[in-house]
Amino acid sequence: MIQKSRRGSAGALTYALVFAFLAGLPPALAFGEPRLEPDERLLARNPPTHGLDAKSFAALALKASGAGDQTERLEAELSSMGDELASLAENATGGREKTELILAFMYEKTLSRYSEFQTRLDIAIEKGEYNCVSSSVLFAYFAKRLGLETYGNETPNHSFCTVLVDGKPIDVETTNPFGFDPGNRKELPGEREGETRYLLVPKTTYRNRTKIDDRRLIALIYNNRISMLERSGRFEEAAGLAVDALTLQGENAPPGEIADRFLNYAINLSAGGDHEKALGFIERARGEFFDFPRYREFENNTVQNAAADLVKKEEYDEARRLLARYRLRVDPSVFKKTAVYVWAKKAETAARGRDWLAAAAVVEEGLAEIPGDKSLQNQRNAYRDNFAVEVHNRFAAEMNRGNRDEARRILEEGLAFVPESALLKQDLAQLEKIR
Repeated sequence: MIQKSRRGSAGALTYALVFAFLAGLPPALAFGEPRLEPDERLLARNPPTHGLDAKSFAALALKASGAGDQTERLEAELSSMGDELASLAENATGGREKTELILAFMYEKTLSRYSEFQTRLDIAIEKGEYNCVSSSVLFAYFAKRLGLETYGNETPNHSFCTVLVDGKPIDVETTNPFGFDPGNRKELPGEREGETRYLLVPKTTYRNRTKIDDRRLIALIYNNRISMLERSGRFEEAAGLAVDALTLQGENAPPGEIADRFLNYAINLSAGGDHEKALGFIERARGEFFDFPRYREFENNTVQNAAADLVKKEEYDEARRLLARYRLRVDPSVFKKTAVYVWAKKAETAARGRDWLAAAAVVEEGLAEIPGDKSLQNQRNAYRDNFAVEVHNRFAAEMNRGNRDEARRILEEGLAFVPESALLKQDLAQLEKIR
């Protein structure tokens, strides 16, 4: 089975942004920035032709598997097995017989135990552990050695191969030694002479299939390794492998795959509080590769989160400077919403000591930056009304004591600050009547 992440998208490896998954990991697991330059060995072994010969195919598949300094030894081992297979196939006639010979050979020489997430070719060779990806890659190599025309297929949960036999495409379920033409019953010799038994390999995971070329088939190895790295919080390494997968596939690479890897790395940084490093990385990724719609969504969310963190620390001016730095990288509506939030919280802090006019003055500054915002206007009016209520209460207290002159002074002083106050105007009118 092909390794899947917590959220799905089309392709043999289904993964997307893993916000929920990241929330369950310890914060800030990424150390340093990912490698954004492709592995030089990958570039050197990636010929410009569309299809790959057997030698190049094996070299790239082992590179994608992470075989490292064992690559040359394993290339030689594969080549030796290919020579042996070619010798066995000298008397084989037709594509069907050759395909069935390849499957039998694979399971006799290498493959021994199915392992759901084991996509690496090197491990399949050395330990015999395989899944649909690693077995498909191994089959494709041997098919190339025998001169069969073959290609890979991917579905949301599976990969397999197809060979052309007399011009007709026939599927090959590579996870089964009898996987030629799955879904059709096969006759096999029984345990006793003259006895016949039958076998049917089911064809159950072939819906929504996509025909893929050699490079995409190899890239499935990268994709599964990437998914496993992300599940263990190693986002930096996963992003570097995504660069290699993109380089391998060239213009045929699905852009969302590498963009999601970059985003997951940046999301992890932001989850650990390093918002600006995360934003800087996405800007670098955009510049070195391409823009992607979800980058903007990430920037919108991250700028808001960064501003919120600064507001929690009451660093309002720094929050405003942050918004100014990233104003052009977020949607105007996000900038306005976040700026209003910063000004509103700064005003709330100023209002803690019941200094309503100071709080209203802060909101006035906000309105100079975001003119016409209704929520800020209402907040300013509420603070000025609170001031007017306190003036009214002081005025009423002095009137009750019979101190009309002091009451007038308080009232006139208050109206000098909030001349629009209907409450204080009403008080003044009542005071005038008493004369």
